[in-house]
Amino acid sequence: MTEPRVSIIVPAYNMADYLPQTLGSLASQDYGNLEIIVVDDGSGDRTGEVVAAYTAQYPQMRYVYQENGGESAARNCGILAATGDYLMFVDADDLLMPGAVRTLATQLDALEPSYCLVHGEMEEFDHSTGQTLGVTNFAALSQNRERLFTTMSNMILASVVRAEVLRAVGNFPAHVKWSAITEVLMALSQRGLFFALPHVVYRYRVRSDSMSRGISEERVRLMLTQSADRLIRLLPQETPTLQRAAWAGHYQRYGVKLHSYDRPTARSYLLIAWLLRPGRIEALRLLLGSWLRRW
Repeated sequence: MTEPRVSIIVPAYNMADYLPQTLGSLASQDYGNLEIIVVDDGSGDRTGEVVAAYTAQYPQMRYVYQENGGESAARNCGILAATGDYLMFVDADDLLMPGAVRTLATQLDALEPSYCLVHGEMEEFDHSTGQTLGVTNFAALSQNRERLFTTMSNMILASVVRAEVLRAVGNFPAHVKWSAITEVLMALSQRGLFFALPHVVYRYRVRSDSMSRGISEERVRLMLTQSADRLIRLLPQETPTLQRAAWAGHYQRYGVKLHSYDRPTARSYLLIAWLLRPGRIEALRLLLGSWLRRW
């Protein structure tokens, strides 16, 4: 029986210094029916040269160039180019553990079609020292929908996904910065089940110069502020919880903008917060006060 074809998509922007280690971890996977697609997102460094050296050596590796459009656009470009039955995503400075593709793909292949995603766990490591900083507990998220959509998880990096299901839910949204992966996970959770494996399959590099590393409560609230409308459409049964989280995010942003004397923007956040939860008298009192005082 032929193994399902797996496509690994690697968005890369100015990652020439990290790509040799990343691509080495992908090329050494013990899975035969594999393609690796590196999408160069308009890099200004030697990213293209580094990838060319690997594509010359490994026929399963391909290079795709696009004008700079951001990480989500690069992932979408890779999805369009992919020919695999299953899709995986690896950041250009991270690593796959030995045997990760086989572990994930074999498990997904053994499951009923009702399962659309299999994930393992992720080990975070310090870029400077190589020291392990911690291991995720994605299993606790994937089996709890409320935690999944209120946590900015990068679980999809430690996952394999059925390509037909991912294409059915649409692309990674390119217009939001922090919540693209969460939105895709939410859409996938509406289409199928997630299966959790206890094995560490992915090594996540923590760099001091990377804005995407590290999750804070403020960023979770900002994500929900940006994405609440779309997530509510995806998850109608969770609407009350999402509305509460979005309200908290808008209310917090109101305070930040008011403190920085950006009063028109502060009023806008306050108005949205009141519209989300019109029963909250405090937001209405502040809103009316802002108009009466003409700030």
